[in-house]
Amino acid sequence: MSLWVENVTAGGVTLTDLLIKEKAKVFAQAFNIQESELMFSNGWLEKFKKRNNIQRYRAHGEAGSAPLESLTEERTKLRRLLGRFTLDRIYNIDETGLFYRMPPNQTLSSKPVLGQKKDKTRITVLLGVNATGTDKLMPWVIGNAKRPRPFSRINLQRLPVHYRANPKAWMNSSIFEEILRHLDNHFRAQNKKILLLVDNASSHISSQQGNSDVLNLTHVEVAFLPPNTTSHLQPLDAGVIKSFKAHYKRNYCRHILKLFEEGKDINKEKVNIKEAVDYLADAWENVSSDTIFNCWVKTGILPSTNDNDIANATQIQQDILDNEVGDTNQFIEDLGAASDKPLAASLADALNDFCDLKEEILTEDVLNENDIIKLIQEEMNEEKDNSDDSEDDLVLVSLDDAIKSLQTWVTFFEQQEMDEFKNEDVRVFKKYLKTVHELKIQAKKQVQITNFFS
Repeated sequence: MSLWVENVTAGGVTLTDLLIKEKAKVFAQAFNIQESELMFSNGWLEKFKKRNNIQRYRAHGEAGSAPLESLTEERTKLRRLLGRFTLDRIYNIDETGLFYRMPPNQTLSSKPVLGQKKDKTRITVLLGVNATGTDKLMPWVIGNAKRPRPFSRINLQRLPVHYRANPKAWMNSSIFEEILRHLDNHFRAQNKKILLLVDNASSHISSQQGNSDVLNLTHVEVAFLPPNTTSHLQPLDAGVIKSFKAHYKRNYCRHILKLFEEGKDINKEKVNIKEAVDYLADAWENVSSDTIFNCWVKTGILPSTNDNDIANATQIQQDILDNEVGDTNQFIEDLGAASDKPLAASLADALNDFCDLKEEILTEDVLNENDIIKLIQEEMNEEKDNSDDSEDDLVLVSLDDAIKSLQTWVTFFEQQEMDEFKNEDVRVFKKYLKTVHELKIQAKKQVQITNFFS
């Protein structure tokens, strides 16, 4: 029902009590819930409306298009709003879809590629940053499995992203509201009040209707961009996301090249979700503050920005992006031209195709009744098949292996003469070497105690 509310309000439908009750009966019938088990009384209705903030929904007069002629006026409004905050306290968050690996390619396999089920390679990534580019928020990643096999032995709190999941790997209102609450707690801990710019995606609508009252946000003021203006006014859409994807694709190409040089089957040794998360976190880290600031200026929404500033920032950002994309293109070109391996040219072509993907990838969709029922059924069955069968469980690293690896690294570190290897850095590895030694001693004591009572 919550999904249905989110989708019909996104379409501009005004909700009535009768419509809600009738639709609830339809969904109950679809899931074989008898009327004797769930009575759709007025009491149920009021509780449902309160949980879903329905009393605050209203039809939006601005739901249509925003003509280009109004952009100047909208920029002026946004400049006034942003003028209440210093640039380091103005943030933008936005989702983007990401194909994190190539589909199977017959020309790159030593064996026929037969009977493969569709590759579940799409994820949704939410990025966020302030106007100065000095505070890049940890990415949020939405996959289609709650605990993919590569995460089976991983503490999810140790990931360089916040990971959530649903069968479609889409953003939805519950995840978005969780993000807003998280950001509010994050900035409350810093005693920092911020302005957060967000677009009018359907998954954001319930938050738009009542974030101050229902979500009790104290340190995040949410401002929604005018409908259908994000390609012009949203900083992340002005080049930040493109830069992020360029860095991700460079990381991906390096990964594939490593497999190729090791003689491994590229179709079989696919990038898994854990590797993709590490690569996208690194890609986000490598998006420069110059890129971010130029993209904010390019939108023309920052106070005191003039036409010359916008034109200069647009040109500078295009040059930066051309260089980032050019680095990856040169990398692929060198692979195809210099290698004497027979599959090198085919690999270069496949990587070029992957990097040239420019289609818009859905991060959400408006669902009809059948879509919603199917989605819930998939979620209920997820425990039976919650990840790609081709992704193996991660091997648990033993204490002995961890000690050996850390000791090897410390020894290697101490043998180096380059300035990049600093004494304060090696102390971190020595600290964890000591910690793992202590864990091994504790484990040994525990075994002795268990043996005593057995």
